[in-house]
Amino acid sequence: IIRVPEEVGGAGDNYVFLSSMIHAHADDLFHGMSVKGCYQFRLTRNADLSVDAEDVEDLARALRGELFSRRYGDAVRLEVADTCPKHLADFLLKQFNLSENELYRVNGPVNLTRLFSITGLESHPELQHTPFTPVIPKLLQNAENIFSVVGKQDILLLHPFESFTPVIDLLRQAAKDPSVLAIKQTL
Repeated sequence: IIRVPEEVGGAGDNYVFLSSMIHAHADDLFHGMSVKGCYQFRLTRNADLSVDAEDVEDLARALRGELFSRRYGDAVRLEVADTCPKHLADFLLKQFNLSENELYRVNGPVNLTRLFSITGLESHPELQHTPFTPVIPKLLQNAENIFSVVGKQDILLLHPFESFTPVIDLLRQAAKDPSVLAIKQTL
């Protein structure tokens, strides 16, 4: 999303999609050529990470490798503008080894997540969410030893509504406790 200068768009906040600018000026971008069409598409790739923490000696290095290779993951979905001709959509499906079931025709901008950048505008606080501060459950507010509290009763933390601090405190206490042999979590 591009902010339009006031001398062009007038007073106020005016925005245009970069893709709209490309569509409007495609002939200028490809000087001397005849542009027959301009169609947006968006490819989604598989973002699964497959690292077994128990089998990896250096978890950080393994994750870096997985994150790097993630951008080359298998294509899982293709979104195209609903005006995109069938032969071009079929060409893209073939290029990315996708089936017709993985094609989504979109009436409007293909990637609306770009609009989220507008909600962060300081000039429009009404578009921003009020900050939320998660709470610490009453049972844990004054607890010096989380193990003693958990030993008496189970505690369920609902994130993001309740603070993650008790989890960090639990891990710190467990790491210092010589009787703790392993720490296993399900997040």
